[in-house]
Amino acid sequence: MNIESETSSGMAPALKSAETASANAFNAQLARRRARIELGVVGVVALVLIVGVPLLHASGNMSTFWIKLWGKYLCYALLAISVNLLWGYTGLLSLGQALFFTLGGYMHGMYLMRMIGDLGQYHKPIPDFLVFLGWTKLPRSGSRSPTSRSP
Repeated sequence: MNIESETSSGMAPALKSAETASANAFNAQLARRRARIELGVVGVVALVLIVGVPLLHASGNMSTFWIKLWGKYLCYALLAISVNLLWGYTGLLSLGQALFFTLGGYMHGMYLMRMIGDLGQYHKPIPDFLVFLGWTKLPRSGSRSPTSRSP
């Protein structure tokens, strides 16, 4: 072996490339093992959440308040993950998720206003925003507002 063919570390180029390939294969195997362990941990946590939390609630060890609070946390986490995935991988900020999240919140608010009944500010059996707008009963599809006139 002559001096010109050796690298600065004192190894022949063929030996160095074989060592690099071996290190790369070891790193790939380690990454696969780590991914399997992470998937197992996520599966165990999901199983605990899906099975354990309802059992705790059914046995009376977890109140409805905590169930609802964790539901809100999970909704916000889902929104954050979706924005993170889209923005992180594509570099594009899309407010489509925020639009659907907002529409869902609005629809849920409308549902809750229907459920409040006559306990609202105006003490009418219809939602307060309809009383404020001048409605006297719930609108049906195809009906017009109280201020519009027939031709």
